[in-house]
Parts: sequence; C-alpha cells; structure tokens
Amino acid sequence: NFIPADEFPYATHSPLAVYDSGNFAGAMTELLTLFDYDALKAEQARRRSTADEKLIGIGFSSWLEIAAFGPPGSLEGFGHLGSWESVQIRVQPDGSAIIYTGASPHGQGTVTTFAQIAAGELGIPFDKISVRHGDTATVPQGIGTMGSRATAVGGEGVRTASLRVVERAKVIAAHILEADPADIVLEGDGFAVNGTPSHSVPWSEVAWKSFRPLEIPTDSEPGSLDITVFQQVPNFSFPSGAYCCTVEIDRGTGEIEITGMYLVDDCGTVINPLLAEGQVHGGVAQGIAQALYEGISYDENGLPQNSTLMDYLIPAATELPSYTDGRVNTPTPNNGLGAKGIGESGSVGTPPAVVNAVVDALSHLGVQHLDMPVTPLAVWKVLEEAK
Repeated sequence: NFIPADEFPYATHSPLAVYDSGNFAGAMTELLTLFDYDALKAEQARRRSTADEKLIGIGFSSWLEIAAFGPPGSLEGFGHLGSWESVQIRVQPDGSAIIYTGASPHGQGTVTTFAQIAAGELGIPFDKISVRHGDTATVPQGIGTMGSRATAVGGEGVRTASLRVVERAKVIAAHILEADPADIVLEGDGFAVNGTPSHSVPWSEVAWKSFRPLEIPTDSEPGSLDITVFQQVPNFSFPSGAYCCTVEIDRGTGEIEITGMYLVDDCGTVINPLLAEGQVHGGVAQGIAQALYEGISYDENGLPQNSTLMDYLIPAATELPSYTDGRVNTPTPNNGLGAKGIGESGSVGTPPAVVNAVVDALSHLGVQHLDMPVTPLAVWKVLEEAK
C-alpha cells in the first residue's frame, strides 16, 4: 500500500501535508538488499522449534516525517518573527567570502555544509569561505535551527544569496573585460566571456575592484558584492525511509541484544555524505535509547524517581550497535538544493524498528504490543507468563 513514486507530489487531507517527493517502495527494496531476510526467518523458526536459549526478532519500520519548517505561517504561531531564515554573504576585497547565518549549528556540521553550498555556487574555493553564526551583533536576524530546517531553508538561503552575488559580480567582470554581462560565465576561480575562456578575470580582481568606485560601472556601488536574503520555502519537505532491526532475546533473563541495524534514508539531495551519516548515527543512538532505556518513573505521590543523570538510564557507547546503511534520493522540488533534511531521521525510524523486533521475537507467545522502554524485566515477565 505504498504511495507509488510517480504520484508525488501527493496531496493528503491536510493542506499542510503535501508529500513533496518519495520512493517508499524503493527504500524498502533497497533495505532488503542489506541483509539476508530469508536466512534470518529460517533461523528464527529453527530456534523456536528447538527451544534455543536465544530468540530472534526482526522488526521493520517504514517511516515519514515533516521537516524544513519554512513555509510562511509555519512558525509564527510558536512566537517566531517568521518562518524564513536569514543569510548574508559578503565578498571581501581579497576574494574571500563570509557567510552570516541565523541558523545555529551545534554539532550537525552546518558550517561545513553552508561553505560547500557557497563554494559550489560562487566558484570561490571552500577554504576561502568562512561562516559566522550565533552573534546578534553581526547576523541580520535569525529564526534558528529546529525541525530539520537548517539546510533546506538556511542552506537554500546560502544558494540564493550566492547566485545574487554572482550576478552582481558578472556586471563588474563584464566592465573589466569590456563585454556584455549576459556573456559572462563563472569559469574556474573567476569569470570569463562565454566561449572564450582565455578572456577571463579572477575572482580576486573582481572582488578588489568592487570596492574601487573608479573601476566599476557608474551605476554600481562600492562594496556591492554583499547580499542579504530572508529565505522562505513554499512548503514542508518529507524525509522518509525504511529501517530494520534484528535482536536476540535471552529466554532466561529477558536480556535484549541488538544484533543488526539496517537503514535506508531518503533525505533528498545530500550535500555532504559524511555529515549526513553522522546525523543518522546520532539519531539511531537516540532511537535505541528511547526504545529500550529511557523512561521516567513516578512514585505513588506522583514524584519522579529518576530525575537525575545518576538514575536516569541511557545506553553506553558499548551497548550501541554498528549499522549498515543505504540511501534512496528523491530531491524535493521545494528548494533549489533538493535537500529535505535529515536531522531527525534516525530518531524517527529507529524506535518502531527496535520495538517491532522485540515484539516479533515474542510473537509466537501471543505478544502483539510492548510499551517503551522495553526493558529486560518486561520481556522476562512475558516469558515467565508463557511457561
């Protein structure tokens, strides 16, 4: 019952939920190439029939989430000025560029991603681009990082501002090359006359002369290679994916061991694969913690019993598995990058896959549901009741 890939954009009954792009069946098909499902099912049946000490469970999740909070009106109701994100790009006299962003990176790699986007659009080397954020004295105004919006909205703002800077720079380059601005193209680390790459001028010269009134067109202003945009996007984007978790459960103690995590994400265009993988990695860790570890307990008076990090259970790194990942990419039409967002993917797709795996391991005992967190004690009780 997957929505066919050729039916996107897909309008749901909610005007806020128009699924921009996707390939749900393709993600599941790709997932099944990452492990031997038939072999796992056969081993599961064998262990059940022989009363093996360890039960096997296989859990799937096919998931979708709303991301790229940027359409007009989407954040105003939460007290924000708007749903846009601000980006300013300023080209310095030496040909370097500074990006000022209202996005607030805290481990996602936003600085690297934004610099990559700008380098690709401006033609300025990556190592000559710096990104500044989190300073209200320099950033025009920012909405912030939330709802997997940094790249889809802020990154699109970087792209938009970069393209506008290039258009202004082409006017100056044309003046230097005594050509028509319409004939100027980006070429290497500068600008050239289309079809005549030898007739060119480097970015450094264009940048330097952009600050010299006597060496730019009379209708241009000094320092004009400085653009600010307040970027909006027309609608939300909807990252999706398919995950599988495999577990072993000890019949005697209820202990749960994750033996495999297999992930296929569709976050649209990937700007930096390593950073995208890091986002998923962290989300998987959070998802496993939610499924098996984290939960608040209360006494008979309604007071929390585990409100400090001394007694609130979270997994250690040694308790988290490695994972195998694949990718299906269906770019969103809602921004020029095609990026949907990936900040929450791992934490959305992992909990149902993990819990489904545990339920599947116990399904022959009549178990159809378990609340999170699924603890060894809860599993042990089920096993004891089945004896």
